[in-house]
Amino acid sequence: MDQSVRIGRAFRDDHLVADELELIEQAELRITEVPVAGGARSVVRQRVIRGPSMIRFTTITDEGFRSDLNRLAEASRDPDVGRRVRGWLPEPIDLVMDDGAAWRGVAVQRPLNGYGGAEAIRFNIAVPGN
Repeated sequence: MDQSVRIGRAFRDDHLVADELELIEQAELRITEVPVAGGARSVVRQRVIRGPSMIRFTTITDEGFRSDLNRLAEASRDPDVGRRVRGWLPEPIDLVMDDGAAWRGVAVQRPLNGYGGAEAIRFNIAVPGN
């Protein structure tokens, strides 16, 4: 899988919560040859397979948002905390990337590895419509 990194900012209710973030997207281009019925020729088809996207907040400007991220990280480290906050997620955020792309209602989810400060952790995300 190929990775691409995009830089941007995060907002919650039109309030800046992260002045700088890295969105890590994973995708793989698969090319397959499909034989055409009744002949000796084939057609080449391309398909993009998307992997999970992750996000790292390098500059967090809102302490409430930092607290939410730390709570998610703690839930991934400690099974007892994870059980207590099962089903809880921070309020969705809006992402505005430096290249002009934007997404609304992005859900920040528990990281696979929750060790380190909030700025060092890569959190999983769910983007509506993807």
